[in-house]
Amino acid sequence: AVMKGFNFAGQKFVIVFSAFWFAVFHGNILQAMIAFLLGIFFGYLNVKTGSILPSVLLHITNNSIATLLEVISLSMSENTLNIF
Repeated sequence: AVMKGFNFAGQKFVIVFSAFWFAVFHGNILQAMIAFLLGIFFGYLNVKTGSILPSVLLHITNNSIATLLEVISLSMSENTLNIF
């Protein structure tokens, strides 16, 4: 919606602007920095494919991997985590 609403400003602006808001809505600074970079990639992908679907699928994949890693890390002992 952001990309379509501001498309008149040019593709580069729209990608960076939507990535900024994608980052802001993640709520904390560490996630925001990563989300901004991913948002640029997702925006670029959206422009190149003409569809939001690839970006949505990659976002779901990214969140699923992060959740899985969190669950795995919670099940590890502190000594095992120190190895990593």
